[in-house]
This record gives sequence, C-alpha cells and structure tokens, in this order.
Amino acid sequence: MKFLFDLLPVILFFVAYKFAGANPEAAHGLASQWLGDGIALTQAPILIATAAAIVATFVQIAAVWI
Repeated sequence: MKFLFDLLPVILFFVAYKFAGANPEAAHGLASQWLGDGIALTQAPILIATAAAIVATFVQIAAVWI
C-alpha cells in the first residue's frame, strides 16, 4: 500500500495527461482560466497534468506530516 501511496502523484500525472489529451479544448479552457491567457492548445494537457501532480504531492506531504 505504501508503494501505491508513493506513486500516487505519478499515476495522477499520467491519468490527468490522458484525460486532458483526449479533450484538448476543455483542457485549454481550464488552463487558461487558472493560468491566464497565452497558453497554446498543445501545452494545456501537460500543464493540467503537472498541476495535478503538484497538488497530489502537497496532499501527500500533508498527510505524512499530520
């Protein structure tokens, strides 16, 4: 179980990238809403996936810290 807990950010990164890549227009709208204008349509999936991994890492560190 600890192994899955350690890999959670990586797994979420790939899942988010897969979903964002399947819906690039929705991913672009979300990335533009959170990060501002000037984001290319092709950059949106990687930005969404990176944000998901960062949030998952923060949650994971908070859970270990508590």
